[in-house]
Amino acid sequence: MVNYLLIISIIYMSGSVIGWVTPIPLYAELLAIMVKSYQIVSGKIRVTKKNALLFTVVITSFFLNIFLLSGPEILWDRKTFFVDTTAVFLCAATIDYEEFKKKYINVIILISASSIFFLVLFYMGIKIGASLVDTGEAYYLMNPFFIYGWNTTTSAYFMKTMRNFATFWEPGCFQAWVNYALYLHLQEYLNNEKEHLKVTKRAKKRGLIITILLVLTIVSTKSTTGYVVLILNLFIFFTQKAGELRIKDAALLLLGIVGVVILLNSPTVINKFSGGSSSYISFVRRVTDQVEGVKAALYSPIWGLGMYSPLYYDVMKIHGINGNSSGLLRLLQETGLPFGIWFTYTQMKTNLTNYIFLHKRILTGAMICMMFLILFSTEPINYTGVFFMMVFDAQKEKVRKGRWDEKVN
Repeated sequence: MVNYLLIISIIYMSGSVIGWVTPIPLYAELLAIMVKSYQIVSGKIRVTKKNALLFTVVITSFFLNIFLLSGPEILWDRKTFFVDTTAVFLCAATIDYEEFKKKYINVIILISASSIFFLVLFYMGIKIGASLVDTGEAYYLMNPFFIYGWNTTTSAYFMKTMRNFATFWEPGCFQAWVNYALYLHLQEYLNNEKEHLKVTKRAKKRGLIITILLVLTIVSTKSTTGYVVLILNLFIFFTQKAGELRIKDAALLLLGIVGVVILLNSPTVINKFSGGSSSYISFVRRVTDQVEGVKAALYSPIWGLGMYSPLYYDVMKIHGINGNSSGLLRLLQETGLPFGIWFTYTQMKTNLTNYIFLHKRILTGAMICMMFLILFSTEPINYTGVFFMMVFDAQKEKVRKGRWDEKVN
């Protein structure tokens, strides 16, 4: 139960609007941290020295960055960041990887299913329990399970995009969590095949239903980035199965190709590159974030501008960056190139080792790294939640003789 509590609280504290407007997820996270800390102190759970050292290095670096470059006041204002970081470390270091995958996928399944349910009702003109919520930066019309729209003012008009937010700050953020769940789910299927595990027809049917649900959820976000990452997700899956494609697999591949063509010709993607639409404005803003973001990262390349510092926001303003959608560049801007590059490499290290260096599966490894780098380049999520967990050793597995059966210690 505590493992579920920890995973759920991390998700809601790192991506959901609920984590901004109510203290319940924070209290749940603190409770899980206390229980996990007690289990470690009492000797019921062992944390590897490597993990403990890595956590110390990461959290000390963030602490000194904010304290020295941003100031003690900013450090106190961002105290929940360190609570979240501690929770992420404990989740990665104390929960078995296989258990984490199953529980994370289960949580995302529930969030996805509820979001699809409320989205269908929304299309029918039905809003259940909708109320206006102020986050300090925007106003959301939402209930505890679904966001119906948002605006920067309290006017009667709200953005009615009919897009699936669930309760995340934007659909483009929600798709990242769902795409990650889909990635884990598909990799689990491949691992079972590699280990020649007997899977019942019922389990196969359940797996297919989960895949369809997650894909539909990603499509319902109407996120261009979500579509691109979904295509990469499916491409990675089928390239790993390429050596043993059966008729059913070929049919699914053909269906997937048709789906890709439909997605690439959808209004969501076309409008992204058509002048005048809100999607095009979003596209221009993201291009600005990338191009000007590189210049901003070179303003203080060694130490960075400081996380959440006044100087950081001043430099962003100078370069015309409003909101900064690129998590990768923001990390480099705030913490400097040495730490930012090391942090990102550590996140990608598992895939680089398992696929490219160990088994020379360069295409698969490159596609997986590209998938995550696209997510991190279009949303500031790389040092939050489950994506932060990729840094820690407990989240990394090592391939031996083609099987994912041994963890790195």
